[in-house]
Amino acid sequence: MKRLLPVLLLAGVLAPAATAQAQGSGLNIHAIFEEGRTSGFRVGEPLDVSYRRDAVRATRVCWKPAPVDRPACSSGFGAPRRAGVQRFVVSLSNGRTVRAQRRIRPAARRLVAADALGPGTAPVPFTATCGARLFGNGGNGKLLDPLGRVRAGDSVAAYYAAPRGVVQVFQYRTALAGFMSRQCLRRGLR
Repeated sequence: MKRLLPVLLLAGVLAPAATAQAQGSGLNIHAIFEEGRTSGFRVGEPLDVSYRRDAVRATRVCWKPAPVDRPACSSGFGAPRRAGVQRFVVSLSNGRTVRAQRRIRPAARRLVAADALGPGTAPVPFTATCGARLFGNGGNGKLLDPLGRVRAGDSVAAYYAAPRGVVQVFQYRTALAGFMSRQCLRRGLR
């Protein structure tokens, strides 16, 4: 018992320090379009992974497995490709690395209407079946202000269905958010 007591005391002292270090580590993983949400992530949901503490910043973020339509190592945003454990290795400007992991839930299956959109509404992953224009304005069902193109085979996160077959999406490959016609979308990732 005399030997066990110092071990238990040491564990009691170190546990709060480890928790404080993790909470104040500077690492931030959150849903891009719900900046305050740091858990409950789903397959296909765009996430931002960043580090900021004093003058130290993230220089590169590696995802394992690689995110949807993005390289395994790049800037800090991406979307988990499959359910399970998503691992992150963040390289810092001071030469160190920070590691983290998050549990990823299966993809959302129900695309909501614009008037039903609310906090916690997860995007639904879709794959483009044909090339289509991406527009900056389309919430009223009219596609205006061209932004770029979604290529056949590109994956997008669909957030809601607007009137007249228009969908608000986030294109993983280019990180553009906009509106497109739903007729070129098939549910699921390629």
